[in-house]
Amino acid sequence: MNLPFAIAFVDPTETTFSESHVREDLQILDLSISQDEGDFAALVIEVENPRVGLLAPGRKQWVWVSWNANYDPDASESSEAAFSDMTPLFFGRLVGVPSDLDQATVKLTFTARPLDFEDQKRTIAATMRADGAPYWDAIWFSPDTVNDPDNVLESRNVLWHIDRITGEVSTSSINVGEDGTIDVGEDDIFDGSISVSYGETPSKQV
Repeated sequence: MNLPFAIAFVDPTETTFSESHVREDLQILDLSISQDEGDFAALVIEVENPRVGLLAPGRKQWVWVSWNANYDPDASESSEAAFSDMTPLFFGRLVGVPSDLDQATVKLTFTARPLDFEDQKRTIAATMRADGAPYWDAIWFSPDTVNDPDNVLESRNVLWHIDRITGEVSTSSINVGEDGTIDVGEDDIFDGSISVSYGETPSKQV
């Protein structure tokens, strides 16, 4: 199978990428992956209309999408891609109804939200809550929300981070990027093209 991308519909428990996932369950015509800070990664693919109900009961709705680093467009279709050449890009679940169901192609949207997302958050939050003041104090929360895992982020400059391949939940700093810093100088931008604005009001007033 000489393909630039592979896509395999799998069970939600198949969380480890393997050689069995290097196949073409759908023909991918276009692909994009995006992830906003603090949110789940999203995959949008355009495929030939399969003319079947992809969200029908009993159908597998999770996918592994991988990329062939050594794809050769001039090679024969029967040539095999080495598993070592395949790089996993995304593991997630189909969400929503495909758009343009009457067209020759449809766009499918997937989200990389792990099944145990809430459990992972609660585990991390319990550890961060144990740090106590000044980062967390029960006095600031009502009894019905004191155990909300999102509370532990309110006094820290971090957001939840969800890995789009492993599904591992962690925290990521807003101020110090784990992948480093990109320096943008005045020669790299147009004059007057950068502006500063407030994103949202503070979560708490004291």
